[in-house]
Amino acid sequence: MKKYLGLTFILTLIAMFKLCTLDANAMTSEEIGQKMSNFYFFDIDHERERANPDTPIPVNGYTDREVEMICSIVMRETGYGDTLSKQLVTNVIRNRVNSPRFPNDVESVLTAKDQFPTIVNWYTNDWPVTPSTRTAVCYTLMSNQDVSNGALYFYATYLTDAKLISWFENLTFCCEHYGQRYFK
Repeated sequence: MKKYLGLTFILTLIAMFKLCTLDANAMTSEEIGQKMSNFYFFDIDHERERANPDTPIPVNGYTDREVEMICSIVMRETGYGDTLSKQLVTNVIRNRVNSPRFPNDVESVLTAKDQFPTIVNWYTNDWPVTPSTRTAVCYTLMSNQDVSNGALYFYATYLTDAKLISWFENLTFCCEHYGQRYFK
């Protein structure tokens, strides 16, 4: 028994020594923050906490209301997806506004019958817009860059309605990303 107590005492001393050594070399939280700033990781809970739908970013050619409506639709259509997904859906909306086939204003495009059923989020705000979504939308609107190759329509690949899929697939294919196919 004494043998085990002695061994335990020695192991405890070694552990304490190692802890003291580690503690002396430990980084401060500021140093950790600086190192982590070099890496981007996606934290859904952090994004949800930072979401603030009352902070519009001014975009020339669009009212704050239009930008927020687009952000709301993009948030619902892409969820917490990547930036390119958000840019693609924003491009579809902008392309529709600029196309003679659709109304020439954001609200009419987004509220058109059977086009963006997720517009309900604009009214209920049950899925707040994250800062990363707002940034992606505003950047896309300001840049006038079209990463969708002129897409006017899109659908999620998990869609099971064969007739609807067939309708989309008869259009001109533009691109596919993150489980969504884009067409014009």
